[in-house]
Amino acid sequence: MKRRSSRHRTELLDRFLMVRPAIEHRIHASKPPEVAAELEGVTLHQIEALRVIQRAGCTMSELARSLGVGESAATALVDRLVRQGLVERVDDPADRRVVRLGASKRALELARCYDAHQRRVVEELLGALDDEQLAQLVELLEVVARQWEEDPELSTCGQASPGS
Repeated sequence: MKRRSSRHRTELLDRFLMVRPAIEHRIHASKPPEVAAELEGVTLHQIEALRVIQRAGCTMSELARSLGVGESAATALVDRLVRQGLVERVDDPADRRVVRLGASKRALELARCYDAHQRRVVEELLGALDDEQLAQLVELLEVVARQWEEDPELSTCGQASPGS
């Protein structure tokens, strides 16, 4: 795919950068009223970690890799979630050296409420689009996501490479 460099494209990219934070904030900052008090001390990063743990029942290394952080950062994050009663450390019966992370029953209930609320927020946010427009938006975002996953250089855009 060839990228075009034009004034119009630059203006479109600027418009995207202006609208993106408002959309992200609306999707992520809104908390379901029925669990808002319980989620008061839970950060977006912790919610992301809970999603990974909930899906995978992963190890600390797997969580760190999935979140794109170091193991020490993942450990600190998990320690806070354990103190909040949202994550449990579970011995792996197949290998006593391995500790798996699991979401607590409370975390699963909060996640269920949060996910349902997020779906309502996204439905409201994208309500102005008809089905064809929504399909186009989703397909375009999938193209961008695939490109990001397939090209490791994109994940380091604007960052200094190690040793530089």
